[in-house]
Amino acid sequence: MIVRPERTFEIGQLVLVLLPVPGKPLQTKYQGPFKIIGKRGPVDYVIETPNRRCTQRVCHVNMLKAYIERDWKSLCLNTTIVSSNNTFDVNDNDDGFSPATANTNDLTTHSR
Repeated sequence: MIVRPERTFEIGQLVLVLLPVPGKPLQTKYQGPFKIIGKRGPVDYVIETPNRRCTQRVCHVNMLKAYIERDWKSLCLNTTIVSSNNTFDVNDNDDGFSPATANTNDLTTHSR
């Protein structure tokens, strides 16, 4: 028998909630983030849903998933931008490279 640790959330914590897709009652997806505003019993939480028909909703812990805020700056550090004439990397460090100074003769083509 597999024993999983109990999932618990704190009041004020942001969570994603498994809710029906508007207009498609048989489809669900995680939506949010929503804020937990209360707890009712060991497995039920009250969440605030301001942009929905019901502004508060009681959800079982199985419908909730912790919301982890991403650091978008670190995700975009090594992004390659491709335009019709030039290809260049956007990095966090400023080495003086700009698309205006890119030399298209220096670009290598990768074949599979």
